[in-house]
Amino acid sequence: MVVKEPSLQSQITRMSGYSYGFGFINFLTEEAAQRAIRCLNGYTVRNKRLKVSYARPQSDDIKETNLYITNLPRTITDEQLDIIFGKYGTIVQKNILRDKLTGHPRGVAFVRFNKREEAQEAISALNNVIPQGSNQPLNVRIADDHGRAKAALFVPSYNSIVSNNRGRVRMRNNPY
Repeated sequence: MVVKEPSLQSQITRMSGYSYGFGFINFLTEEAAQRAIRCLNGYTVRNKRLKVSYARPQSDDIKETNLYITNLPRTITDEQLDIIFGKYGTIVQKNILRDKLTGHPRGVAFVRFNKREEAQEAISALNNVIPQGSNQPLNVRIADDHGRAKAALFVPSYNSIVSNNRGRVRMRNNPY
């Protein structure tokens, strides 16, 4: 697709304005998109590591592809995650959660596969398996939709909202 002008679409909730933490950018040229990926992917902003990549088209095949894994060895590396999970499909993204002070793995990771069936195969093969270097079985499951769940915390409950005739929303018992 040829884009005549660059555009940005940020993903936020309508009710609260809370950001889901991602957005989409249309670049003027393929080269500009590749440069953004090369320069910004992995860059840290406000203690968050950016993931910059081409958007994947919407499809049922790519839903439920992100796995949440617990009870990993506290010495796990990205390379070891590739070895353990890579045999079940194409890993699109992985993230080992680390202690903020020490930088050591916390025994928890996310692994996103290219397709749902790959993620399901990994769950079937690895859930309740004790990995080398650990004494606890892995807990491998589909990750919750964190962005939407987190945003829901910022949306007030239906009962606390009163809508006036001009389409504005105000909170009950709001002192302001």
